[in-house]
Amino acid sequence: MKARQDGRYDRVERKRTMDGGASWQNMGHVRDVERRDNEQFQSSESLIAASRLREEAGHVMDLISVLQSHPGGRRRWAVMQAIRKLRAEAGTPVPENFEHAVESAFQQHCAGSGVFNKSKGTTKPALFHWPLGKVGGVWAVYPDKAEAWIAERR
Repeated sequence: MKARQDGRYDRVERKRTMDGGASWQNMGHVRDVERRDNEQFQSSESLIAASRLREEAGHVMDLISVLQSHPGGRRRWAVMQAIRKLRAEAGTPVPENFEHAVESAFQQHCAGSGVFNKSKGTTKPALFHWPLGKVGGVWAVYPDKAEAWIAERR
């Protein structure tokens, strides 16, 4: 139900009181609170998404720097060890989900990956590949694409 108040119509709700009577409650402030909560939620979601993109970009940079000096590629475990060493030298923390995050970043940018193929490469370039196929366990970088990706971020 709507009630006219200050030249505009606000939503009101009829409520039962303890003595069996009825009272009317203005619901306008409830909408304002819901709108404010929704805006805060959307803002926090976008901050989280931006944080994830920055984290992924950091892992992609690590992958590029470790793989550039090995044109034939490196085994996955050697890549993880090299990135751990890089991070230790730089004083950068290694999070608990480190290997999962690095592998996810690789898959997001790997030409033969199911994750990359699902997105059809529309948003992310194919920077990496498996020179021996998926089961070979060897990761490699496309040097020219990696250089262009790095140049975009400078």
